[in-house]
Amino acid sequence: MNHNSNNDAPPFTVIADREYRDFEKIDGATLRRWAKIPKNKKAAAALLQMAGDMEATAGVARDAKPVPVAVASEAFSARQMTLFQDLAGDGRRDRGDLSNHIVFWDCVPRYSVSATQMKKLRINGQFLGTYTRAFRHDGKDFMVRIQPCLVEERMRVEKGGDPVLRELAYYPSGNEELVEEALRKMTTEKNAGFYDALQNPHRGGVVFTLYELTQELKRMGHSRTYAEIKKSLHILAHSVITISEPGTTSSDLPNFGSSGYFSTLGRFHDGDGDEGRSKWVVGFHPLVVDSINNLAYRQFNYAQLMQLSSQLSRWFLRVLTAKYTFASRLHDFVMELGTIRRDSGLLDGYTRLRAAHEACQDALNELKEHNILRNFTFEPEYGYRRTLSNVKYSLSASPTFIQDVFSANNQINRLREQKTKV
Repeated sequence: MNHNSNNDAPPFTVIADREYRDFEKIDGATLRRWAKIPKNKKAAAALLQMAGDMEATAGVARDAKPVPVAVASEAFSARQMTLFQDLAGDGRRDRGDLSNHIVFWDCVPRYSVSATQMKKLRINGQFLGTYTRAFRHDGKDFMVRIQPCLVEERMRVEKGGDPVLRELAYYPSGNEELVEEALRKMTTEKNAGFYDALQNPHRGGVVFTLYELTQELKRMGHSRTYAEIKKSLHILAHSVITISEPGTTSSDLPNFGSSGYFSTLGRFHDGDGDEGRSKWVVGFHPLVVDSINNLAYRQFNYAQLMQLSSQLSRWFLRVLTAKYTFASRLHDFVMELGTIRRDSGLLDGYTRLRAAHEACQDALNELKEHNILRNFTFEPEYGYRRTLSNVKYSLSASPTFIQDVFSANNQINRLREQKTKV
């Protein structure tokens, strides 16, 4: 089949030409034209959904004016950034173990679809529709919509055939979660993190080399190649996330809106031929930048988070960091299985509620092993014919976690005092 004409549909089993592999050149009208061609109704529906999402977010990730990669030197010493970098150890914790939890952003279920689930969801092994999920934070209902990113990969599409280049859709997942967390940690280092108040909207992020990022991930037990890291950076910069309240549109919520997970991604130095020394800049999501400006973050044990093996365990720790600010031996933290399923998005792969409950037990046991929880208990609730309908979990904090919370409370109070003095 000839794919040189704009009237041709993208191939579903063979390689497309360069025009179709360059996602930046595809618009909603092209996707709608393609949707009329495939016989597979699911593929056509996915293309139509992508077209609608692309048109709804026009100007977000493709048509927006380029953001200059250069960062003003003053941005590295901005007051907002120096406060963000002011991590306070208490004799028990080394500063290298600490980072900042972004209170709202880190509770958004934005890394919920695993690689296994993506493989099952892809239409004709290639396309993904927009991921939509409802969640609740601080008693308010929200909706998150994630538009996937297309990544060019070499693979075999026929048995025994030669590998060909083909575009595959990805949602940000576990790998991207770790990369973002490592970059946020690197932001707390002097001359790495920046906050540029002269940009409108304000811009904040981090400057780094690929070698520095690989070393940080390796230090935390997550070794990655340069190719793997660049793929994750690409996915984070080109996947569009929209967060809104029910009954509103993104235009009604200027602080939320639509953006890539990273608002900016650029390489401004090629490392003189050494890929590891190439310098990159990442601009964080507007919600992260807004949180840095408004002190909407909390110090936490970053090293402990990165050592947890499962996404669900890390989700539990993030929730405890954000909400268990009253941690003590006298007060347990209570959660329900229904809430965990809704707000984490990490239990959708379990068709049986009992299996989801077992996954939660495994994650909570890991928190015990890492001295985050002293203990936990659960009370199952049963419905018709003794079918499990819900589970209530009571989590008891370890003395170490209680001390971490106490230190974080003191730290944020101290930062607020410093901010008011300026």
